[in-house]
Amino acid sequence: MNIVFFTIPPVVPVTGGAERSVVTVANWLETRGHRCFLLSVFPLRKETDDPRCVALPNGGGARSRMNRKFFEDFLAREKIGAVLWWPGGSRRFPFVELCRSRGVLAISCNRGQPDYYRRAALSKARGFDSLEVRGVFRRIFLALKLAWKDRKYRKIFAFNTRFSDAYQLLSEHYFPDFRAYFPGGNVPCPLVGIGNMCAFPREVPDFSRKKKELLFVGRLKFADKRPDYLLRIWSRLEKRFPAWSLRFVGSGADEPRLKKLAGKLGLERVRFEGFRKPQPYYREASIFCMTSAYEGFPNVLVEAASFGCVPVAFESFAAVRDIIADGENGCLVPAFDLDAYAETLARLMSDDALRERLAENALAQIPEKFSPEKIGAHWECLFRRIAAQA
Repeated sequence: MNIVFFTIPPVVPVTGGAERSVVTVANWLETRGHRCFLLSVFPLRKETDDPRCVALPNGGGARSRMNRKFFEDFLAREKIGAVLWWPGGSRRFPFVELCRSRGVLAISCNRGQPDYYRRAALSKARGFDSLEVRGVFRRIFLALKLAWKDRKYRKIFAFNTRFSDAYQLLSEHYFPDFRAYFPGGNVPCPLVGIGNMCAFPREVPDFSRKKKELLFVGRLKFADKRPDYLLRIWSRLEKRFPAWSLRFVGSGADEPRLKKLAGKLGLERVRFEGFRKPQPYYREASIFCMTSAYEGFPNVLVEAASFGCVPVAFESFAAVRDIIADGENGCLVPAFDLDAYAETLARLMSDDALRERLAENALAQIPEKFSPEKIGAHWECLFRRIAAQA
């Protein structure tokens, strides 16, 4: 089958987990004999040299007549069998009716939590120094903003499910939240839960060579990733554990604020590496820390487990329960309880045997569950099922 992954920004070159999730699935499907295209709404980057990449000719004008004609001709010329609208949780599926009229399978893919915008607004409203939304007018403004956004996303979800052959979420744990946007919970098309593939092969480490290091990998952005929470957690631990350090790998708009906060808290053993390939850091670190306000399906938790790095995360998104079994292959902490997070890390940092047991379990369980073979089989099964029903 010829398959199009339809995105908004170009996904090549790969610069983060969002792009990696697309390219990893496309690469695996090609090993199974499928032909894949990476179609972008916006122009390709200059350094893009992947022949699978294509862009609409009229930039961001996803509903222009020129782009509609281009898309229609593209479906016919390349004999496309399926189109996956990758940002199906935030934008209407352009030209989806053309897919239906030509007998092309149309799948809308939600790459985050269905109510991510609510969590983003709440995280932003909490501000830089507080976990609470303070002030009557601020609360009223937030309520009005969320009511407007609820209406907007209800329309997007209604449109995409009405015209798509299937709607993919990153976990079946998101089904109840998604159904809440529809009268009586009746979604017009089938729902399917498929997580992300693990992009990196599993590596069995020498645990004796692991550094006493906590690791954060991701965008340095307060609204969603909340690296500032991790600095505040580390401030409770740094003096108690003089042999340990904290390392941030990644860059983002809030990097200057994060460094300023580290200075304000008087932290000494914190290193900022900037944007780097994460594999060498996974190999060295003992504990991986995620403090996000919300996520869809974070690749980094699975990637860290692939290198024998114990994953620790806030239970702030439903899909985390697909990845981490608390106390078995990692640790889950009640959402935004910084004290509980610090004590969880303290327990791991103090107990080498516990750390190694959790790391070994994570290495054995998590990458296998989200291997390309396992996740790819779900995608192929979905294609066969909806093609049979068409």
